[in-house]
Amino acid sequence: MKRIFYISCLIILTLLASCGNDAPVAEKSQAQKWFEQAEQALPFPEQESSALDYYSRAINADPEHIQALYKRALLFIKMDHPQRAVTDFTAALRVDPAFIDAYRERGKIRLESGEYREALIDFNKVIELEPESAFGYSKRGETYMKLKDNQKAMEDFAKALGIDPSISEVYTNIGKIYYETGDYDRAMASFNKAIKYDDTNYEAYQQRGTTYKKRAEHEKAIADFDKVLKLHVNYLHAFLGRGLSYYALENYEKAIPDLNEFLKRYNRMNKLSNDIRGLIKKAGFEPEY
Repeated sequence: MKRIFYISCLIILTLLASCGNDAPVAEKSQAQKWFEQAEQALPFPEQESSALDYYSRAINADPEHIQALYKRALLFIKMDHPQRAVTDFTAALRVDPAFIDAYRERGKIRLESGEYREALIDFNKVIELEPESAFGYSKRGETYMKLKDNQKAMEDFAKALGIDPSISEVYTNIGKIYYETGDYDRAMASFNKAIKYDDTNYEAYQQRGTTYKKRAEHEKAIADFDKVLKLHVNYLHAFLGRGLSYYALENYEKAIPDLNEFLKRYNRMNKLSNDIRGLIKKAGFEPEY
């Protein structure tokens, strides 16, 4: 009799356990279906909101669906919601603490948001997980730059180029450090390399143009600022740089429109904007902004 009771209890417990697992399995299956629908919608810009909704449904059904968390985070970045993306990357890392792509993307957002110490933690983790990561050293070096530690920045840039000597962004950042220290020849050489490896790197053209302007080579500076504005039509400081070079050449017909365009887009009242207004007035014109 006791044996029959014992067997009955085992059967009941097994059934209860089975019933308890049915819901999670069903939910995970449904989560994957939502995820697949999101993936189908994602390539079409007009369906981005639908993709976001499907990813959210997948995550609601299975909060540990790591790909849904990661893909929704990337979509949040595209939709200009960086902090929501950080939340999703962090959730993905709770599921898998070795998910290197999440550290990469979260680190980039933190760097761009000025959260340099937090970015440093993420890029350290990228390097820990992938010691030969040129990206990790490049971005950690850029973070050290923001923290005003140029020595560590240069060390990391050297490591990045030792792994991949063709990273245009690294040469641009090295050039910025040389420029800040007044070594314009090395700065110029670095910007030239940046452009050699990526002739669409508008930041390198901007920095090289600024260096030409500093050396009073205004025609060359103007050519670089022209290139910047072809690659990035709204690049604020290209208008300023080109306007100042035209001004130095006393070509006020071209200088004043650029300086006014800068004031219009800059839209701030401070020493820089007041100085620009002063230059415009000195040339015999009235500032428009």
